[in-house]
Amino acid sequence: MTLSGKISVKAETIAHVVKELESISQKYDEIAQNFGKIAQLNYYSSEKAAHSMENGYSSAATVISGLKGPLSTLGGGVMNSAQKFFEADEHWGTEFAKLYYNIEG
Repeated sequence: MTLSGKISVKAETIAHVVKELESISQKYDEIAQNFGKIAQLNYYSSEKAAHSMENGYSSAATVISGLKGPLSTLGGGVMNSAQKFFEADEHWGTEFAKLYYNIEG
């Protein structure tokens, strides 16, 4: 593939992209920490765990949905990946709950 012209990016745009990516990374780190806590069975069954996960997902979705302009394509890609992650998390959370509470079906 050849480029017929030059591509230029302002330093401010690069700084903005980096800032947004750092924000997304921070939110996913928070979610990962919550998953670590959920590995403890007594924490998984608590209402606090549900609220922690809900807040983490909500924060990450807010950051991602706020990406505008040149970052909108990036935001769409991240949101697609996040949606697949959320769906898988919901599935495995349900499977774990079945095991924990000895539910069939």
